[in-house]
Amino acid sequence: MKKNKLILWLVLAISLLLPTTLWAQETGAESAAQTTTTTTKKQSFFKLSNITYGGNFGFHLDPYQFNVLLMPEIGYKLFPRWKVSVAPLYSYYGYVNSDYTDGEHTLGVRVGTTFDILNGTRFPRFNVFVYAGYQYEHHWTSDYYFDEYDANYFDIGLGAKYRVHQRANAYLLVSWHAFAEARAGGFGADTGWFTDPIPSITFGVEIN
Repeated sequence: MKKNKLILWLVLAISLLLPTTLWAQETGAESAAQTTTTTTKKQSFFKLSNITYGGNFGFHLDPYQFNVLLMPEIGYKLFPRWKVSVAPLYSYYGYVNSDYTDGEHTLGVRVGTTFDILNGTRFPRFNVFVYAGYQYEHHWTSDYYFDEYDANYFDIGLGAKYRVHQRANAYLLVSWHAFAEARAGGFGADTGWFTDPIPSITFGVEIN
């Protein structure tokens, strides 16, 4: 009789503890899943593998002036085909076919975005992209009238890139100043907004 009561009490205890144990396990599993999901979401929002870096150099040439440009760059791929970037820049402006011999030095920054047009399936090593960006420049020169001035540019462009390595692309970008503004210093006046139809050509390397 005592043995039967002991078994009865064991069965009763198990019947009371088992649901509680299962509920605790399920709750723990759900909590772990939520934590994993949250962690995954946090990790997927920003990935180090999406960071790109590199640099480019370029030139701007017309009948009276040439410009040499150096620009290191760091970017981030928001999506596989869409990238945003920021780049400090230095450039030098010289003059040709002119009696004006003073050169100009420039420091500035460029913020831009590119979007790949091709999806990379048919031409896995080659792609075409469109470019849009804003560029600020501060110029200084030894000229008496324009000793220094600021310039703002809104650029658009079209480029092509070729994958030379698993993680590296070489690219060529042709861009135009869709809108430009030069605010002259010294004795000069504001020149206002204008459009520059002469293209700038930039060669660069992108590593990710």
